[in-house]
Amino acid sequence: MKKFNELTTKELITSVNLAKDSGNSLVKAFFEFSKKHGYSQGSVRNHYYKVVKNTEKGGDLYRKLGLSDRLKPAFIKEFTRAEEKDLLYQIAKGIINGKSVRKTVYELSNNSDKLALRYQNKFRNLVKNNSPLLEEVSSIIELETGIKVTFKNREKTEKYLQLESEINKMLERIIKDISDENRRLKLDATKLEKENAQLRCVVKKTMQEKQFEKFIK
Repeated sequence: MKKFNELTTKELITSVNLAKDSGNSLVKAFFEFSKKHGYSQGSVRNHYYKVVKNTEKGGDLYRKLGLSDRLKPAFIKEFTRAEEKDLLYQIAKGIINGKSVRKTVYELSNNSDKLALRYQNKFRNLVKNNSPLLEEVSSIIELETGIKVTFKNREKTEKYLQLESEINKMLERIIKDISDENRRLKLDATKLEKENAQLRCVVKKTMQEKQFEKFIK
C-alpha cells in the first residue's frame, strides 16, 4: 500500500484547513486528496485522524504540518449541518458495503470510543427526529451507486413495547398449555400401559384355567 510521507501529510492537512475555511466537508477533502494521489479514501481519513491525534501539540512537526486546535475532533461543540450530512453519507456507504452502523462509526472515529459514541448518538438522533438530511443523503447514495438506502428508526415506542409484551405473554401461555397437555398425554399413556398389562394378566390366567396353556407364548 502506498505510504504517506511528510510532504503528502502536510498537503493533506493543508487541504483540510482549506476545506474548513471554505465551509466544505472533510469527506470532500479526503475524496479529492485520495483521487489526486491514488490512496483509498479510508486510508486518507484514517491517516488524517492518526496524525491529528498523535502529533505532539506545539512541537516542531506540529507547526511544520500546519496543525491547529481547530483540527482536533471536538466532542462538545454541536455538529454543523455539513458534518451531519457527512456522517450520514459515510454510514450509508458503510451499510451498502455490508458493514454495521457500529463498525462504520468506529472506523470514522479511528477507533476512538469517545468519538464513536458521539457519532453513534448523533446518528440515532437524526434518525429518531426524521431529519430532512436522511432523504437527501439517501438520494445522493442512490445517484452514485443505484442502491436505495433507507434509514429506519429502530427506537421502540411505548406502543411497540406494549405489543411486544402482549405477544410474549401469549407465547408463554401457549408454551404452558402445550407442556400441560404433554404431561396429561404422558399420564394417560402410563395409565393405558398399566391397564394393558393387567388385561394381559387376566387373559393369561383365564387361558390357564381353561387349559389353553399350549396357546400361551
